[in-house]
Amino acid sequence: MAEIAAQLGGRAPGHNWCSRFVERYKCELDSRYLNSLDLDRHQADSVASFKQYFSVVGEKMKEYDILPENTYNMDEKGFLLGRTTKSKRVFSKSLKASGELLGAGQDGSREWITVVATICGDGTALPPLLIYDSTSGSIQDSWVQDFDSNEHDAWFTSSASGWTSDEIGFKWLEAFFDAKTREKARRQWRLLFVDGHG
Repeated sequence: MAEIAAQLGGRAPGHNWCSRFVERYKCELDSRYLNSLDLDRHQADSVASFKQYFSVVGEKMKEYDILPENTYNMDEKGFLLGRTTKSKRVFSKSLKASGELLGAGQDGSREWITVVATICGDGTALPPLLIYDSTSGSIQDSWVQDFDSNEHDAWFTSSASGWTSDEIGFKWLEAFFDAKTREKARRQWRLLFVDGHG
């Protein structure tokens, strides 16, 4: 930007040129701190990429006559249990000055759990998949003691990391997704969007 300004103005801009420029045009410009974005995601984030993607998806959905009620999107979200984030607190200045002010308490647990949610194009959802962190590969009774299978539906499994894996993804696809969507599809094609994880 400084090079362009120097070429246009015939001399190098001063140290505060950029901030003064933004201030001068504050009705049209703004300046804020932004979170960084993964380079691959940034490069893929373009109108042309989106148009091409939706064009290809639309063509394939027409080709295979895939209906919205047979179109699903699956994604995962991990949770670190027992860990709180920063919170705003109100306290007296004397307490802060005394050095007695402590952070909010947390139990110290670092247990990880992943929830996999699957939503259908018709607005319905499949029961969730919950993946617990277990090096033994088994589910502890205490994790599901409040789960009532007469009232709720879910699929439980575990992995050494508490995250999905290719093996868990394949088992979920065969034993859960297929079983939960087969009858609704009535021998028609189904489409499942996933974001590249196992």
